[in-house]
Amino acid sequence: MNDTKSKKPSALGRFLFAAKNITGNAEGAARWLAAEQRTRAKVIFQRYALLLAVGIAYLIFCRTTGLSLPCPFHAMTGLDCPGCGITRLMLSLSEGDLTAAFHANEAIFMLGPILCIFLLRDDLHWILHGERKEPPRPFVFFLLIVFAAFTIWRNFLR
Repeated sequence: MNDTKSKKPSALGRFLFAAKNITGNAEGAARWLAAEQRTRAKVIFQRYALLLAVGIAYLIFCRTTGLSLPCPFHAMTGLDCPGCGITRLMLSLSEGDLTAAFHANEAIFMLGPILCIFLLRDDLHWILHGERKEPPRPFVFFLLIVFAAFTIWRNFLR
């Protein structure tokens, strides 16, 4: 007998359904997430809300004053680190200037969305299962090699 109505939705399906209903219908979310999962989801939501608020405040500060935090690596060595240019990248993105954002920091521009997906995937796993997933080692080594090569390229070969 193939009764699809009696099948329990997948973990991802439950999370997406709950996330959709959290804003408008807390009772709907309560049906799909256990109490500890709701607590973990709140922690993640608060963390992202704080990060977003600090980021927006920093961008407003940079835009209004023209000042930004200096890179300690650049200050000590005169070389650009893999993260140099992230403030310019975010300011350019906030203006909708993708070309300037790309030229501010090519590596973060290209890999930033992929890194965000991995972080969101890890947070989703933690919400649903209560344990952190280790990032895949090949991916970590790939990132280390890419950022090291990018640093050499931007400082010596460009």
